[in-house]
Amino acid sequence: MDSIIVKAVAGLLVAGGAYLVLRKFRKSSVLSEVRESCELSLTDLKAIVEDFISQMHAGLRADKPDCGSLPMLPSFATFLPTGKETGTFFALDLGGTNFRILRVTLKGDGSRPDVKTMDMRCPPHLMTGSAEDLFAFIADCLARFIQGEPRPASPWPLGFTFSFPMRQ
Repeated sequence: MDSIIVKAVAGLLVAGGAYLVLRKFRKSSVLSEVRESCELSLTDLKAIVEDFISQMHAGLRADKPDCGSLPMLPSFATFLPTGKETGTFFALDLGGTNFRILRVTLKGDGSRPDVKTMDMRCPPHLMTGSAEDLFAFIADCLARFIQGEPRPASPWPLGFTFSFPMRQ
């Protein structure tokens, strides 16, 4: 019982000491200096935005996806969804080490879609190897994923997301 009291008193002393140190620190100029060094003027913020936009345009103009400080590929999305879309769609998401397949069924009533996913680790050698090996891996994973799915009358819509620049 005495050891519990000693531990409780020691804990209170440590907490009290920490409180006093933090209270003194809050009033110090160090915290003010740190806070001030993180503040940006409106002029600085506008300059950052302009530079970011400039880098995006340069990334879209680049002949090679790895050129520039912000490589980009153009999007061909021409309109935003309305929530009235219907159908079953598949998506492939390939990141640096992960590969995900999704099946999304939209009901057209604005409700949450029905989603089925499968996540896999992508072997590192595929990310630097041949396109044939990478796409064979993707096709094998997709074949396993759609096993048991009802076959549609027309091909399933399929979208790709690559988390790194590449040529299609």
